[in-house]
Amino acid sequence: MPWKTRLFRKRRALVPAVAGALVCVLGAVYGVHANGQRQDRSADLPFELPSAAAHDARFVTWNMCGVPQWDCKDMAGTARTEELWKLASAANTRAVLLQEVCSGDLSQVAGRLGAAWHTSFRPYVTVAKTGDRSPVLCEHPDRGSAGFAILAHSELTKVFLLPTPQPKEGLQRGVLCASLAAEDIRVCSAHLTPKGDDRELRGDQLRELVRVSVGKRAVVGGDFNGVPPGQDNPNTWMWPSELYSKLRECDQRGSSRAGRPTHEDGDKIDYLFTSLTRSGCELAPWGVSDHRALVLRVPLGDAPSP
Repeated sequence: MPWKTRLFRKRRALVPAVAGALVCVLGAVYGVHANGQRQDRSADLPFELPSAAAHDARFVTWNMCGVPQWDCKDMAGTARTEELWKLASAANTRAVLLQEVCSGDLSQVAGRLGAAWHTSFRPYVTVAKTGDRSPVLCEHPDRGSAGFAILAHSELTKVFLLPTPQPKEGLQRGVLCASLAAEDIRVCSAHLTPKGDDRELRGDQLRELVRVSVGKRAVVGGDFNGVPPGQDNPNTWMWPSELYSKLRECDQRGSSRAGRPTHEDGDKIDYLFTSLTRSGCELAPWGVSDHRALVLRVPLGDAPSP
């Protein structure tokens, strides 16, 4: 199967409309409009620890499905930028980790948010058999290149592209890291290589993520293109133990590593890990992407105001 047909495991399917009451509750939290939800409404309830507070700092990860040629043409680009703006502008949002975002869309939202917001972006790269490298464009010139990014309510310092192994041919994704200057928190937006592209690379990519986050004040995550470790997952080997022993995942409850689905195919493939104290974890309602945004909350004492 050509690599383009298995880029991001798209399984396009429409989902039923969200009940009005649920939109009111979760929409107030995120300021996001939902197009649909799963039948199991209990899966949409927020996960809150006893210490949760109304004004916790928020960290978000979201695969926007913003690249038209990647099976995203049925969703308007303006609707995505509106949803991104609402996610970022919700009270006390510190950083949004993005995948499948167009650089033009990111710049538009950042400009709308104001001068206090900063961005860092890296394009996806296509490597030909000849070794030639080219960025992935978002079809319309105004939308720029497709890539992964950080949108933050803080100046970004110590920005670097984590050196992770990538396929020798086809699409190269990556991990972008930076420090929130106002809070001394490292954030990383990761888009891992799906199984089947070249050799299996996700384990090595995750070990690099562990290396730059364990022992730091950190919030790292993104689209990992893999389900959580467990007895029913034959790819559990790819998960470094430190991710769950030294850090905590947003939706991790007790010793369980399973979490609520984040992708429309019913799997959890989006993650947020942190060394900070968790006070809550929420999923945005289904909206204009095949991924749901994942929202981690930490006490303001761990992430002071800029």
